[in-house]
Amino acid sequence: EGAGQWRVSRRQSQVLRYNCADSLDRTNLCCFMVSQQLLLEQCRRLGVGLMQTAVVMLLPAAELDSPWAFLRHLSLDDVRSVLNPKVLEWLAEAYVSNGDVVSRLYTNTPAMLTSVMREYTSLPPAISDTQITVQRRYQNVLNDAERQSQYFLFLGRHLKSLLPS
Repeated sequence: EGAGQWRVSRRQSQVLRYNCADSLDRTNLCCFMVSQQLLLEQCRRLGVGLMQTAVVMLLPAAELDSPWAFLRHLSLDDVRSVLNPKVLEWLAEAYVSNGDVVSRLYTNTPAMLTSVMREYTSLPPAISDTQITVQRRYQNVLNDAERQSQYFLFLGRHLKSLLPS
């Protein structure tokens, strides 16, 4: 309300969770796709980051102020045309970076399936998924046992077997 004070106007009541049992790369890509629609609704509610004329053209007049109208009426291509390109670029860069960090922790390689996200950024093109697959196999065969031991040491687990004295 006043300077330095907050007023809660809405409370989150639900959480979306996506998970692919065998691929963090696919989970990251799926979350990016869904987050575009969620970001669009957040921008609409805050009144920022939207191409206003596109919003009016794409939504029925009766739905303009309806919560989550975008999810009911707009395709993913429509969502992309409504979001400010810079906002979409920041979102894509965040997901590419997140995917790379998580992938490097687990596989010691960059994330796969980032080429779709990179289309919205000025980031350099990703190396091919085939090349990353070969790198992951190499890492798996030659380095995973040592890396796992390093993780155990860092976490303080299995110290008697890793540091016999």
